[in-house]
Amino acid sequence: MRKVLIIAVLVIILTFLLYYLSNLKQNNNQANLKQNQNEILENTNENAIVKAEFSDALNTTYLIAGQEIKLVNGYYETIDPESKAKLIVRVFGEPVTGDINYDEIADATIILSYDSGGSGIFYYAAGAINNNGLYYGTNAILLGDRITPQNIKIENKIIIANYADRLPGEPMTTEPSVGVSRYLKHENYELLDANRRDDLIIVDMPIANSQISSPLTFSGRARGNWFFEASFPVSLVNWDGLIIAEGIATAQGDWMTEDYVPFSGTLTFDKPSYGDRGAIIFQKDNPSGLSQYDNALEISIRY
Repeated sequence: MRKVLIIAVLVIILTFLLYYLSNLKQNNNQANLKQNQNEILENTNENAIVKAEFSDALNTTYLIAGQEIKLVNGYYETIDPESKAKLIVRVFGEPVTGDINYDEIADATIILSYDSGGSGIFYYAAGAINNNGLYYGTNAILLGDRITPQNIKIENKIIIANYADRLPGEPMTTEPSVGVSRYLKHENYELLDANRRDDLIIVDMPIANSQISSPLTFSGRARGNWFFEASFPVSLVNWDGLIIAEGIATAQGDWMTEDYVPFSGTLTFDKPSYGDRGAIIFQKDNPSGLSQYDNALEISIRY
């Protein structure tokens, strides 16, 4: 009898212990579930905030002269704590969509006005890269001070900003009357000039990413020190960098100057049998042969 009683007590204790351990495990699971739910909620909220900040070209961050400009509905405003001057950046016109980074997804481009409270209003062009619905702003390229913006568009992956400017040497009080088209390309989240290099050479034809055929006539302007004996070499390459044509750009004026000098020339070539992409390379003439004086502008084209 006593033995039976001991067994019964042991069974009761074991049952109570199993019940206790079961409840403890359940409580732990509920606590873990609640924690996971909170983490998911927090992450969802963070993602929602990110999407709100980068939802389109009017609500993302751009880089102007090294300064981050975070637009909200196309507008940014701040006050310099020292000078008390107000800086206002706003979108001029409306964003224009199109692919600029070769992923066949619509990105965007805009013109920005930058007013720091002084006498000038500077205008910039920028891009916004669409990455799975989130838009990341690029650096902004200065178009000019107190110009007259006209429009901006995307053609063949190239941003084209059209505006009116003044002739060189004209005072800022002169009304802008000279039509200008600025061609910009995107590389690794950076916006670059597509048809000019370091304020040394500007190519008017061919336009970046345009389709060419033989004979190809090219033209533009280059500083006098880009030439040697009134010329510099030009080459055409295929998608793999293989040279398929070489020629000479000839100065259309006195090249012994630091100013821009017009140039032109012609290349004759056979269309590559494979690949429709290539480049035309405008190489600074370097009679010294020293690598530190080498320079070139490469413009993407299509065959």
